[in-house]
Amino acid sequence: MPSYLAKFITKASAAEQVGADFDIRILTGLGHINLRGDLASQRLSDAVASVTGLVPPKQANRFVAHGRQQIYWLGPTEWLLLTEDVNTYGLLSELRQVFQGLHATATDLSGSAIVLEIEGPQAADILAKGCTLDLHPTGFNNGDCAQIGLAKANVLLACSTAEYKYKLVVRRTFAEYLLQWLLHSAQDSRVLVSQCSLEMGG
Repeated sequence: MPSYLAKFITKASAAEQVGADFDIRILTGLGHINLRGDLASQRLSDAVASVTGLVPPKQANRFVAHGRQQIYWLGPTEWLLLTEDVNTYGLLSELRQVFQGLHATATDLSGSAIVLEIEGPQAADILAKGCTLDLHPTGFNNGDCAQIGLAKANVLLACSTAEYKYKLVVRRTFAEYLLQWLLHSAQDSRVLVSQCSLEMGG
C-alpha cells in the first residue's frame, strides 16, 4: 500500500472496529488487466472464459465475478479484469496466447489505480453527496457498475454482492483526495478505514 494511503488506516480496538457503521477498505494485492475486443465474436468470449472462468458482460454497466476475479464492462469493446496480483503475469500470458488470431488485446494496468470498498447503511447517501447517479436499489443494484464523476474524481463505481456495499476504482493520483472526501462526507458516522485483499466473488 502506498505510504500516503497508509496514514488513513484506523488504529482501533476490536470493540471499536465492531462499533463502526461505515467501513472503508483499501484493497491491496490486486492486478488490473485491460481487455479490448469485439464480443460479437464468440471466439473472444470463449477465449476469455477459458482463461478466467468468466465471460465478459455484453450488457452495458454490468460486472461478473468468479472466485477472486472480476470483469467490469467499460464500453462496447472494453473491460477491466481485477485479479490477485500474484496471478496477473500468468493470466496476461495466457490471455495473449488465446488472443492470437483474434482482434483483441490484454494490457497490464496494475499500479495505475486504487480500489476502495465501502460498506454501511449510509454508504449510498454518502456517495450521493458527490455524484448525480441514482443509487436507489431499483436503479443501481447488485452487479451494476458505472463510470461516474464522484466529487470531481473519475471513478468506476460498482454495486457489490452485499447490501450497502460498493467498490470504487480510482486513478492512483486521485486516491488520497477521494479518501479525504469520503472521510469528510462521513464525518457524522463512526468510520473504520482498513486494508484487506479482494474478497471471493465480492
